[in-house]
Amino acid sequence: MPTDGYVFCPHDIPLNTYTSIQKTFTKYCRELGILERSAHKARKTVVSSMLDNGINLNTVRQIVGHMDEKTTLNNYCYDRSDSKEKYEQMTRALS
Repeated sequence: MPTDGYVFCPHDIPLNTYTSIQKTFTKYCRELGILERSAHKARKTVVSSMLDNGINLNTVRQIVGHMDEKTTLNNYCYDRSDSKEKYEQMTRALS
């Protein structure tokens, strides 16, 4: 079975259940000494980061495997700006 495209492939076998993926994700967070988050939360952060950095919405949709751009925008994209950044963005937009 090919493992291309999978994030977690211990022993060259892709993990295919959410529980297995979450356990592995948690393990690596602990090993790296970073705050533990769900794999789903990390996915949302990656999608938002890609969009924040100007990657085309359709490209992001394809990367994460969504059939519809609405799914990407409605469920995986959130504003990561702090209050100061939001204020500055609004000021630029209304100038």
